[in-house]
Amino acid sequence: MAKFSIIVPVYNAASFVVQTIENILRQNVDKEIILINDGSTDNSLDILKDYEMRNEDIRVIDKINSGVSSTRNVGLDAAIGDFVCFIDSDDFIEDGTLERCEKIFEEQNPDCVFFSYKYVFPNQKRKDEVYEYLPTGLYTSKEWLFDFFRLNSIHIINCIGTTIYRRDILEHNMLRFNESISYYEDVGFCTQYLGYTSRIYYINEPLYHYRIVNKNSLITKHRPHFSLCADYLRVQQKNMMLAVFGEDSIPYKEMYAVFGDSIISCIANLFSGQTVDDEEIYSELNNMSSNSDIKKYIECVKFEKQKKILRVLLEKDVNQQRSYFIDYYKKISQRNKVINYFRRIKRGLLNNL
Repeated sequence: MAKFSIIVPVYNAASFVVQTIENILRQNVDKEIILINDGSTDNSLDILKDYEMRNEDIRVIDKINSGVSSTRNVGLDAAIGDFVCFIDSDDFIEDGTLERCEKIFEEQNPDCVFFSYKYVFPNQKRKDEVYEYLPTGLYTSKEWLFDFFRLNSIHIINCIGTTIYRRDILEHNMLRFNESISYYEDVGFCTQYLGYTSRIYYINEPLYHYRIVNKNSLITKHRPHFSLCADYLRVQQKNMMLAVFGEDSIPYKEMYAVFGDSIISCIANLFSGQTVDDEEIYSELNNMSSNSDIKKYIECVKFEKQKKILRVLLEKDVNQQRSYFIDYYKKISQRNKVINYFRRIKRGLLNNL
């Protein structure tokens, strides 16, 4: 019987980790649950140790706080299962998920199993948001990645919990999370893995539940030096596409559209969130402007507004860029305030019906 290694990083999760552990315990497969306390300052470790004493499937590792990538790598180093998955300490998967995946591995022999996910908003007046891709079934890696723009837009390969990995592929290729970057390390990990695959099984159901415990979790916050992390991810994505398709068959238009989107996300990170000091603004703009493939991105992005933003990087100097983007995102912010105002009125009227 195959064994699953379920890796759960835990940091100050005392108020919700019990629900996650109970959810994993209900998965009726041969499993090891590796709970890694990343230097929590609440009583998370006490909770984990209590579960370890009462459940032979659970192993607890206590470590000094060093971030989620390091914590997941500790879990990978400790894992002994045939298959590996990651579940964050405030999330959960549908009952029966791992049993279904075990059967798929036995019958279809894919290199990994993906499934959809949804944002869940407990105690908030918001509907769950479901993200889906292709119909359920077995795909070649080329088929799975061909519509790369759409796949990237729905974030299924960006959410670390939506994939069951083969540990032999991870170990043979020495795949680990990049501990030197602060963003995109999870996407980069999955992207590298996909470069070593040929068969992918996808379940078009939201089996992973990404819980938004804090109502501010999805509010945009400034991410320092974001463009450098985006540079790293684009390298991994291009390597993946080369490995799967070969240079002559890459769907370049889809790939460059994704790359153009990533540049625009980096610009939005500078100007649509918190106040950012000029030194970082100039550093980030200079880094993005130096990208030699901007012209290709402009040709391939999907919308004229995106083309216009990228042309600013290509045609204006850094001071002009800064002024343009400050004004551009201020207008967007004002427009969004008006839209959200009328949405609140609409919700109020509906709630009073």
